[in-house]
Amino acid sequence: MRTFSLVLLGLAVGAALLSRSPSSTAPTPPEPAASAPALADLETLEFWERGSYIQPISRTCLTRTSEGTRVELELYHEEVYQEQAGPELLEQAKAILEEYGVGGWAGFSGHDPNVLDGSSFRLEATLADGTRIEAHGENKFPPNYRDVMSALDALTAAAQKNALQQYTP
Repeated sequence: MRTFSLVLLGLAVGAALLSRSPSSTAPTPPEPAASAPALADLETLEFWERGSYIQPISRTCLTRTSEGTRVELELYHEEVYQEQAGPELLEQAKAILEEYGVGGWAGFSGHDPNVLDGSSFRLEATLADGTRIEAHGENKFPPNYRDVMSALDALTAAAQKNALQQYTP
């Protein structure tokens, strides 16, 4: 009799699980970040990520100048590389921030105390209207963080290559 009861219980649980609609278990996808409000012109953008591994570029800073965009990269061994790029570089960076809703990161301060080793980040942007977007975290990141950093990394890839060629023995 006990085996029969266990079988019935198993069937009841299985039926309950199968009867649940897939839409009720699937998370609702986030709203596209493209609906985020437009940002004022970007004047400066500085970002870095640090972790338990050494990255060749430890900090990136893009600054609007009268000639275009100054790209400043700090290498892991504390050398600082600078080059001048066109104004379109900051426009492309602004488009990335808007696409992924980085304006919503303002004031983000995340920390996961359960992670003993991991990574931390900081992003600071200054807009032409005086708005500042500052976000930082330790083992906790805002929405779309990896996508934003990958896009910004791709945007500055040429400068990174030039810096590493100049300073790597």
